[in-house]
Amino acid sequence: MEARSMPPPTETQAKKNDFVWLSENLQRIDREYDGKWVAIANNSVAGADDDRQKAYDEALRKYPSERPLIYHARNKTTSVPRA
Repeated sequence: MEARSMPPPTETQAKKNDFVWLSENLQRIDREYDGKWVAIANNSVAGADDDRQKAYDEALRKYPSERPLIYHARNKTTSVPRA
């Protein structure tokens, strides 16, 4: 019997996987990228910048077939609340 490879995940499943990955790594991302916009794609930090669009564009360059998630990292222990 011939082995079959798994089909690539659908965009919806890939997005869900990225949400799960983000939730599992949230504290580390908040700590390492405090104040930055972080683009998540392919279960990784694919871009990070002070500018949201730059973070998104960086992720698209790395993963052109993905639609990255965008998250604004905030280290809750060091961030000052906004008025």
